[in-house]
Amino acid sequence: MGRRHQAAAKVMKQLFNQPYITVKHAEVLTGLSTKAAIGLIDAFVRQGWLDEVTGQSRNRMFLFRPYMELYS
Repeated sequence: MGRRHQAAAKVMKQLFNQPYITVKHAEVLTGLSTKAAIGLIDAFVRQGWLDEVTGQSRNRMFLFRPYMELYS
């Protein structure tokens, strides 16, 4: 995650409490700009930690699927 380490840690901690997140929620939680929050969420998707579940290009919601699979 590089320089985004603190923001990534905040998002990860939140995902263990609430296993879904939007870009807007990531912005509010971390204080990042929209562009930076999108980049952070995209990094989580590339790592396989988040999956986009709405199928939309706006107002997307992402699920922390590896965590959810522990309980299914």
